[in-house]
Amino acid sequence: MTIEPLRFRFWPAFAALVEDEIANGRLDYAFGHKARCGERTAACDYEALSRAVRQQIGRSGWPIEKVDLLDREILTLTEFFAGSVVEPAPLMCGYCEQYHIAFGHSATDDFALSVNGIFRSLALPMRFDDGKLIHDRSVVLSRAALEIGHLTNDTALLTLIATAVDDFFDGGDDRRWSGLEKIVDAFERTKALLSKNKRESVTTLINRVSPHIDLVEPLAALFRQLTEIGNQYSIRHHEPSQQPLTDPSLVEFLFFSYFNLVRFALTRLRDVPPPAA
Repeated sequence: MTIEPLRFRFWPAFAALVEDEIANGRLDYAFGHKARCGERTAACDYEALSRAVRQQIGRSGWPIEKVDLLDREILTLTEFFAGSVVEPAPLMCGYCEQYHIAFGHSATDDFALSVNGIFRSLALPMRFDDGKLIHDRSVVLSRAALEIGHLTNDTALLTLIATAVDDFFDGGDDRRWSGLEKIVDAFERTKALLSKNKRESVTTLINRVSPHIDLVEPLAALFRQLTEIGNQYSIRHHEPSQQPLTDPSLVEFLFFSYFNLVRFALTRLRDVPPPAA
């Protein structure tokens, strides 16, 4: 299940939703023009809204003309607007004799329903819940992660896998990267399950998990390649010579690659008894 960058389809739909909220006066309470008395009047002040957007993500304004936003910036703005929308109530001011915008009631729940409607219509595995955006983990992965709890008695390994899955589906790019880091740690621990000597453990592991003799070398190559990626890129370690991972689609691909190999290895270790001494 590939999760596309949110700027591709979600952002245009979300920006249109925000403009509808502005047209309906739901941002007037937070960002309406100010009257002589200092209270908000009808009509959103785009300058005030732009300053608030810059305070949230450190750049741009509103409307955002150049859409080069990162996922974490879009998530930040989505939560920001959700917390800003208010169903206004007009209030006559005795000082300046104008109607001002008073707080009617929060419109966050209605806004969340609209955001979740966008996610559903675009088939994006995310949802807005309790003021936060989270990734919906797939049913298949959830079931697979749960099943791993029955595949090993290594509590440290189980903790790494559970933390990896939780972080990966948290919603932000930073936490998804953290999920990748944890699943690579789980991969390395899996390699060391069968012997204190890691090289011997890996050799024994590959021989145990290979369903056919002609798959031993391809599986050994796969283990080597994923090990090299973990060492070459700044996943578990952060040396100057290592390359950073900045592509969200690569982070996702690697997460599922490590997760599936760990799950496969643990399943085979459970189902294939060790050779007789």
